[in-house]
Amino acid sequence: MTDPQKKVLGEIVGLFTSPYSSKPMVEHTEVELLAHMGISGDRYATHQGTYSALKLSSRLPGTREPGRQLTLLSADGIDEKLRAAGLAPPASYGEFRRNVVLRNISAEDLIALQGCEFGLGEECRIFVHRHCVPCFYNERMCQRPGQLEAIFDASGVSCEVLVGGKLQIGDQLIRISTPTSTIRDLGAQPSGYFVRPTKRSPQMISGALAQLRSMLVDLIATDPEGAKRLQAAYRSVDLDFWPKRDWERVTDEL
Repeated sequence: MTDPQKKVLGEIVGLFTSPYSSKPMVEHTEVELLAHMGISGDRYATHQGTYSALKLSSRLPGTREPGRQLTLLSADGIDEKLRAAGLAPPASYGEFRRNVVLRNISAEDLIALQGCEFGLGEECRIFVHRHCVPCFYNERMCQRPGQLEAIFDASGVSCEVLVGGKLQIGDQLIRISTPTSTIRDLGAQPSGYFVRPTKRSPQMISGALAQLRSMLVDLIATDPEGAKRLQAAYRSVDLDFWPKRDWERVTDEL
């Protein structure tokens, strides 16, 4: 029997992975989603992504956010925001380092899917946890000044893979009526994380710096390689993720 609540929301036009933090994105026609991990071979499935070291789950403190497993992006939204800002279009949507690129869904409609479970392709189920906030690191990689501010509301969503399976170009994002089997996890993000940088208050900025300092101390003790991987990615584009003086102090002590 056809499910009357089933509705096609968008179509997959791009599938991307990267084997390691800051390495180029590889485009695919088909990938395999692994339940509670991500895409087979992708850096976030193997915990080798730039942000894999961060264990900011609010659902299970001390663990990684489930939304780090898979990211979705609206190509329509990116096109619209870059055009409105007078910025150059991408040579590839892989520039934005999201896994799944969709057409026929706006950035606003994609963001509105937070907190719900969806079908992806014929086999997979995903849960959309939160807005996947853009970063200055990616703006520098793309060599497109102003990109972060331009695409802040079109930068995609972070998802958990509930049911794995094959995924290919042309597959669809589908609204389903089945009650979700998971709990939304926004993560214990730094202060002001979901606010565009130009709107962040001094209190937000100081609160975020304090949290970063605390996180750095914890990571150096528990996952120094992860902390170094994150800093190395930012340094590759002449930025610092960790407060510079704190990073120099803790690394001098290693």
